[in-house]
Amino acid sequence: MVTFWNWFVRNPAFFAAAVAFAAGGLSIVEWSLALPAGVAGVVIGDAGWHLSRRATVRKARRSAQAVATTSTAEAIRRFTDYNRVESDVA
Repeated sequence: MVTFWNWFVRNPAFFAAAVAFAAGGLSIVEWSLALPAGVAGVVIGDAGWHLSRRATVRKARRSAQAVATTSTAEAIRRFTDYNRVESDVA
């Protein structure tokens, strides 16, 4: 999802905003049309940036959970193997 929010929402929106502001600044389009288009692009791009940050945090949390689950399972397996070996010796 991070790639989606960055490459398909945030970057095109910021590019559209830059084009709108440049067109207004160069008098290709009137400012009354360029300014709302540019502001809309910036708002959408900012929302995409926030959503990509949330997706990054969510991805890191899931990765940490997977590591914690794996390490917990490994610790349980080692503990039971150790106890099994101890009980076989005794």
